[in-house]
Amino acid sequence: MAKYDDNGIGSEPGRRRRGEQVATRLPMRHEDWEPMRGIRLVAILLKAVAVILVLVMLAQIYLTLTDPSGMPVTPGTIMGEAVRLLAFAALLWGGADLALMLTRTHHETRAMRILLQRQNNLLSKILRGERKMGKGPE
Repeated sequence: MAKYDDNGIGSEPGRRRRGEQVATRLPMRHEDWEPMRGIRLVAILLKAVAVILVLVMLAQIYLTLTDPSGMPVTPGTIMGEAVRLLAFAALLWGGADLALMLTRTHHETRAMRILLQRQNNLLSKILRGERKMGKGPE
Protein backbone atom coordinates (compact mmCIF):
# COMPACT_ATOMS: atom_id res chain seq x y z
CA MET A 1 0.00 0.00 0.00
CA ALA A 2 1.29 3.45 -0.86
CA LYS A 3 2.28 5.82 1.90
CA TYR A 4 -0.23 8.51 0.91
CA ASP A 5 -2.98 6.19 -0.32
CA ASP A 6 -6.34 7.83 0.42
CA ASN A 7 -8.62 4.89 1.11
CA GLY A 8 -11.15 6.83 3.16
CA ILE A 9 -9.63 5.87 6.51
CA GLY A 10 -8.68 8.72 8.82
CA SER A 11 -10.01 12.12 9.56
CA GLU A 12 -10.57 14.99 7.18
CA PRO A 13 -7.84 17.17 8.80
CA GLY A 14 -5.37 14.28 8.50
CA ARG A 15 -6.09 13.88 4.78
CA ARG A 16 -5.82 17.63 4.31
CA ARG A 17 -2.47 17.72 6.15
CA ARG A 18 -1.08 14.85 4.02
CA GLY A 19 -2.30 16.60 0.88
CA GLU A 20 -0.59 19.83 1.88
CA GLN A 21 2.66 17.95 2.63
CA VAL A 22 2.60 16.36 -0.81
CA ALA A 23 1.69 19.69 -2.41
CA THR A 24 4.62 21.50 -0.81
CA ARG A 25 7.03 19.19 -2.64
CA LEU A 26 5.56 20.07 -6.04
CA PRO A 27 6.23 23.34 -7.82
CA MET A 28 2.82 24.99 -8.00
CA ARG A 29 1.38 28.45 -8.37
CA HIS A 30 -0.54 29.80 -5.39
CA GLU A 31 -3.67 30.26 -7.54
CA ASP A 32 -3.69 26.52 -8.30
CA TRP A 33 -4.08 25.54 -4.66
CA GLU A 34 -6.97 27.52 -3.24
CA PRO A 35 -8.72 26.35 -0.09
CA MET A 36 -12.49 25.96 -0.12
CA ARG A 37 -13.23 26.99 3.44
CA GLY A 38 -16.72 28.22 2.67
CA ILE A 39 -18.01 24.82 1.60
CA ARG A 40 -16.40 23.16 4.63
CA LEU A 41 -18.07 25.70 6.93
CA VAL A 42 -21.44 25.07 5.27
CA ALA A 43 -20.93 21.32 5.77
CA ILE A 44 -20.15 21.83 9.46
CA LEU A 45 -23.20 24.06 9.81
CA LEU A 46 -25.47 21.49 8.13
CA LYS A 47 -24.18 18.71 10.39
CA ALA A 48 -24.70 20.88 13.48
CA VAL A 49 -28.29 21.63 12.46
CA ALA A 50 -28.87 17.90 11.87
CA VAL A 51 -27.66 17.10 15.39
CA ILE A 52 -29.87 19.86 16.82
CA LEU A 53 -32.88 18.41 15.00
CA VAL A 54 -32.23 14.95 16.47
CA LEU A 55 -31.99 16.52 19.94
CA VAL A 56 -35.25 18.40 19.33
CA MET A 57 -36.88 15.13 18.26
CA LEU A 58 -35.76 13.39 21.46
CA ALA A 59 -36.92 16.33 23.60
CA GLN A 60 -40.29 16.40 21.84
CA ILE A 61 -40.83 12.67 22.46
CA TYR A 62 -39.84 13.02 26.11
CA LEU A 63 -42.01 16.09 26.74
CA THR A 64 -45.00 14.52 24.98
CA LEU A 65 -44.77 11.33 27.01
CA THR A 66 -44.31 13.16 30.33
CA ASP A 67 -46.95 15.85 29.72
CA PRO A 68 -48.75 16.47 33.04
CA SER A 69 -51.84 17.97 31.39
CA GLY A 70 -52.99 14.53 30.33
CA MET A 71 -53.71 15.56 26.75
CA PRO A 72 -54.35 12.36 24.79
CA VAL A 73 -51.73 11.91 22.06
CA THR A 74 -51.62 8.78 19.96
CA PRO A 75 -48.33 6.95 19.39
CA GLY A 76 -48.82 7.42 15.66
CA THR A 77 -48.69 11.20 16.05
CA ILE A 78 -45.50 11.01 18.09
CA MET A 79 -43.89 8.62 15.60
CA GLY A 80 -44.96 10.74 12.63
CA GLU A 81 -43.34 13.85 14.05
CA ALA A 82 -40.22 11.91 15.07
CA VAL A 83 -39.81 10.36 11.61
CA ARG A 84 -40.31 13.73 9.94
CA LEU A 85 -37.61 15.38 12.06
CA LEU A 86 -35.27 12.40 11.67
CA ALA A 87 -35.71 12.35 7.87
CA PHE A 88 -34.95 16.06 7.62
CA ALA A 89 -31.88 15.63 9.86
CA ALA A 90 -30.66 12.77 7.64
CA LEU A 91 -31.19 14.94 4.55
CA LEU A 92 -29.09 17.74 6.09
CA TRP A 93 -26.35 15.31 7.12
CA GLY A 94 -26.27 13.84 3.60
CA GLY A 95 -26.08 17.33 2.12
CA ALA A 96 -23.06 18.08 4.30
CA ASP A 97 -21.33 14.88 3.18
CA LEU A 98 -22.14 15.73 -0.42
CA ALA A 99 -20.56 19.17 -0.01
CA LEU A 100 -17.37 17.61 1.38
CA MET A 101 -17.30 15.08 -1.45
CA LEU A 102 -17.65 17.88 -4.01
CA THR A 103 -14.73 19.69 -2.38
CA ARG A 104 -12.52 16.61 -2.76
CA THR A 105 -13.67 16.13 -6.34
CA HIS A 106 -12.89 19.75 -7.10
CA HIS A 107 -9.33 19.34 -5.78
CA GLU A 108 -8.82 16.17 -7.82
CA THR A 109 -10.13 17.86 -10.97
CA ARG A 110 -7.88 20.87 -10.39
CA ALA A 111 -4.86 18.59 -9.86
CA MET A 112 -5.67 16.73 -13.08
CA ARG A 113 -5.93 20.02 -14.99
CA ILE A 114 -2.53 21.10 -13.65
CA LEU A 115 -0.99 17.75 -14.59
CA LEU A 116 -2.40 17.87 -18.12
CA GLN A 117 -1.19 21.44 -18.56
CA ARG A 118 2.32 20.46 -17.47
CA GLN A 119 2.34 17.46 -19.82
CA ASN A 120 1.12 19.66 -22.67
CA ASN A 121 3.91 22.19 -22.03
CA LEU A 122 6.52 19.42 -21.84
CA LEU A 123 5.28 17.84 -25.07
CA SER A 124 5.36 21.23 -26.79
CA LYS A 125 8.99 21.70 -25.72
CA ILE A 126 9.91 18.23 -26.95
CA LEU A 127 8.23 18.79 -30.31
CA ARG A 128 9.97 22.16 -30.75
CA GLY A 129 13.31 20.49 -29.96
CA GLU A 130 13.98 22.52 -26.84
CA ARG A 131 14.18 19.41 -24.70
CA LYS A 132 15.30 15.80 -25.21
CA MET A 133 13.06 12.84 -24.33
CA GLY A 134 15.47 11.08 -21.90
CA LYS A 135 16.28 14.21 -19.92
CA GLY A 136 14.97 14.42 -16.33
CA PRO A 137 12.72 17.12 -14.93
CA GLU A 138 13.94 20.71 -14.99
